[in-house]
Amino acid sequence: MNASALPLIRDPIAVLAAALALLLGRLWDALARPLCAIVHTDAICEAMVDTVVDSVDSGTTDASGDIAIYTAAFGALLCTINLAAPPAFEAAGATTARTANANSLPRTGTATAAGDAAKFRLRDRDNTEVLSGDVGTVGSDMNLSNVTIAVNDEISLNTISYQGPA
Repeated sequence: MNASALPLIRDPIAVLAAALALLLGRLWDALARPLCAIVHTDAICEAMVDTVVDSVDSGTTDASGDIAIYTAAFGALLCTINLAAPPAFEAAGATTARTANANSLPRTGTATAAGDAAKFRLRDRDNTEVLSGDVGTVGSDMNLSNVTIAVNDEISLNTISYQGPA
């Protein structure tokens, strides 16, 4: 190949800028797509939901599973709220498709420590974590009317539901 057959790059910065713009455009397109576009049938989704909520009823140590409310990073246990004796949750889809609601509500517990609620764990009858999430006042996995808890405060859960994936 002779030198006269090679293209002449007059502005290497413009070439680099065009290549970078192309790469960034492809990256943006990839990030704009949903991470998971899989949709499950109601029957499959409800089987997954039942597997999770039925786990709360497993174990033999306590009469029921519970919800434990903690400060940030699960630092201090503020309150434990016992769920209904098994079954703690209705079958998925019994009331709302893809969702299981807790039985025998409301449920209450008395705070044994003071602090700001930030985390919770849903635990089985042997106090093994089934799932965990964030606590807040709006838009969290668990919403309380007030996250500041004092010793002997009564914490009441009026609705508890677990919803499966799409």
